[in-house]
Order: sequence, then C-alpha cells, then structure tokens
Amino acid sequence: MSVTPDGSPPGNQNRVISDGARAALGALGILLVILIPAVLTLRTVEDDVITRVHSGNPTPYGYTISLLLYLVPIATLVTWFFRKNPSGTIRRTAFWWTVGLLAPAGFALDLVFGNLFFSFPNAEATLQIFLPGYSFATGGLVYDLPIEEFIFYASGFIAILLVYIWCNEVWVPAYGGADYDSTPQHPTYLIQLHWHSAVYGLIALAVAVAHKKLYAPVSEFGDYREGFPLYFAFLMAAALLPSMLLYRTARPFINWRAFSVTLLWVLLTSLLWEATLASPFGWWHYHHKWMMGLHVNAWADLPVEAAILWVAVTYTTTIVYETIKLALHLRHQAS
Repeated sequence: MSVTPDGSPPGNQNRVISDGARAALGALGILLVILIPAVLTLRTVEDDVITRVHSGNPTPYGYTISLLLYLVPIATLVTWFFRKNPSGTIRRTAFWWTVGLLAPAGFALDLVFGNLFFSFPNAEATLQIFLPGYSFATGGLVYDLPIEEFIFYASGFIAILLVYIWCNEVWVPAYGGADYDSTPQHPTYLIQLHWHSAVYGLIALAVAVAHKKLYAPVSEFGDYREGFPLYFAFLMAAALLPSMLLYRTARPFINWRAFSVTLLWVLLTSLLWEATLASPFGWWHYHHKWMMGLHVNAWADLPVEAAILWVAVTYTTTIVYETIKLALHLRHQAS
C-alpha cells in the first residue's frame, strides 16, 4: 500500500487538505462578515468628529445602516442553522427559547429605563420612527426611542447566539462540553445556586458606588459624583442572576473556546460600532448621573458600562442557551 511522505495514506492526506481548505474559507468568511458591514457603516460618515459640530447630519442613517453589523452575520448563518436543525429538534427549540427570553429583556431595558440611561441626540442617524418609553421626569410615555434600538437588541441576541452555535459545531467542535449521554454529567437539579457569582456581583457594585462617590470627576462639564451607578447595577443583575442560578449546571456543557471566539467578535464589532461611531457622532449618549463615573477619554468619554454590556450579553446568552438545551435533552430522554 502506498503511503505519503509522513507515513499516512493518501486518502487521509486529501482529507487533511480538504479540512484545511474549509478552515481557510471559514477564516475568510469570518473576516468578510465583519469587514463588509463595517465598510458600509463607516461610509455613512460625511464629516469627521472634529467638524461634526458644523454639520446638521454628519452620519445620515448611520445607526440604521450599522445594524448590518449584526444582520449580516445572521443572514450568513441562519440558513445553515435551520438546515442542520429542522423544526422540533432540541437545538432549534433551545435557540427560539433563548431568543424569546433574552430579547424581551433588552426591550424592557429600553421601554422602562431607556430615557433614564440614554439619550439619542442625532435623530437623523435613524429612520426617525420612534417608539414610546417611560419617562421618570414626566411620569408618562415619551415617543423618543428610535426603532433601531429594538432591532439592535433582537438582532444582537440572535447574532451572538448563532455565532456561538457555529463556533461550537463547526469552528472548534473538538472542544465541546460534556457528553449529554453521560448520565453522571447530568445535574440533579437544573437550578444550582452559585454563591460566588452573587458575592462577586456585590463586591463589584460596592466598588462602583465607592468610585462614583469618591473618585468620579467634578468639573465645569458636570458633577459625575451625583446620582447612583444604576446602569451598572442593572448590568450586574442581568449577567449575574443567570450566572448565580445556572452557571454550575451549564459550565460542563459550554464550549469555552467557542465562547471566547464569540466574545472576541462581539468586542471587535462593538469597538467599531460604539466607541468609533455611536458615541462620537451622537447616535446615543449616556446620562452620566446613572453611570459609575469611569470613562474612556479616547472614546468620546464612553462609560465603561458600555464595555461591560458587551461581555455580559455574550456570557448570559451562552449560559441560558446551554441550560435550555440541556433541559430539553433531559425531558426528551425521560419521555
């Protein structure tokens, strides 16, 4: 039997080459999925940050077009996912349950706290279709939340989840979690308290409050020690409550390398989206009264809560999806 120089059969070498070619195409696909919407979004900038004060609309429809940063990955992966997971399968059901639970949480943030935490000074960066949000100042609803906000939350959870699933099943499947068919791996209860998450959250909140009251800047631009880091507290609750209840259950089944690739993609996308464009060009701003008072000067005084959101959403999405998938498997196995 003929062998290759490395001693392996020619067929095996062909398979290795084929796998390598697919991996190279996968890397190119990842690059294009990020690059194409990034270029289209950056082309909406007609005036730079320095001269934008002299222009009434420096980024026409910028926020609207920037949604492609999530919509393009969705369009790229959704057909693959649905073909591989027909209706009624555990992964597709877990996908819809995850989106159905988390997307409304994002909507609730905007509807209840949107006007408290954010403002949207550059209306011409949107379609100017506004939805109502509660105003604590007036005690009623105010139609000032751009529809892009709600598309942002819905598409964000879907895109993050699809990227994680694709990484888990295609890009780094060898590092997947524990085997569902291994009975010893099954938890006795799906909800298992992880008190470390609660402790870490309380410590982080205490540090945030201390920083705001003691070290936040006070200048002619405002007193950032006024108020309470309520947005940070909201993010801690949104990320650490699922972690406290579900982390011990989901941990053995999470593909942590797939999670890390997904997180890096989210961070890269968000650095372009929020730090480079949204904050400098006024697509949305933060009310600093409700932030901890720690900002990144190079990113138009972007509060660090923005970066924390990027990590928290990816973490929560992964934990919730893996827990729901496990619960569906156990129910199917029992029936």
